[in-house]
Amino acid sequence: MPDPLTWMILIGTALLGSTIGGIAGFGAGILLLPVAAWTLGTRAAVPVLTVTMLLGNLARIWWSRGELHGGLTLRFIAGAVPTTALGVMIFAGASSEWLARAIGAFLLLSSDYRIGTAGPYRIVANEVAIGITMPHFAVEVCRHRLAPAHFSRAVINAESYDPEQAIAAGWLDRVVPVAELQDAARAKVVELLKLNAAAHAATKLRARATALQSVHTAIANDRTEFKKIFGL
Repeated sequence: MPDPLTWMILIGTALLGSTIGGIAGFGAGILLLPVAAWTLGTRAAVPVLTVTMLLGNLARIWWSRGELHGGLTLRFIAGAVPTTALGVMIFAGASSEWLARAIGAFLLLSSDYRIGTAGPYRIVANEVAIGITMPHFAVEVCRHRLAPAHFSRAVINAESYDPEQAIAAGWLDRVVPVAELQDAARAKVVELLKLNAAAHAATKLRARATALQSVHTAIANDRTEFKKIFGL
């Protein structure tokens, strides 16, 4: 059971994410996932976030029920339901360590402020190293958050970074000793919760408007390639 401060962090993040999601139509999950993973653990974060997003989407469906397109909705469901079921089976059978590694880079690039721990750790986008062409979406997320001088090295060359190097590259904002991580993270969250949520959300959308458009285009390109690969 989370302690009172953890509840405050979760509720505050949920309110901030809901504000962003209400304005932009998306983004709440991206904000909530790293916080849920930190406070609840990687394995618990995904099901908790799934239920949260389900309730939020049901509310959007109700308020926008007059704008729904039945045929388009059914076609979306036809693809979304089986692939979601497949994802659930993969998630249920995966170890917590594997899950943390698989979504670690995504969490770092999706978070407003990243605190790492000093130690013999490496951070890497290893797609090219293991023979995978990085998806358009992932390339754009890396382009947005990584330092320009390190973008090609990290994405094209799959270069790995220790915690201190990761700050210069753009993977992390700060590195602290392991024993100080929780205190440092909690202090930063409390500090961020003092910001005006509406102003923060609106400013973030304005500052990242170009990046968001690039990500939308990249997702469309990935979808097109996915359909070609699987003959859909």
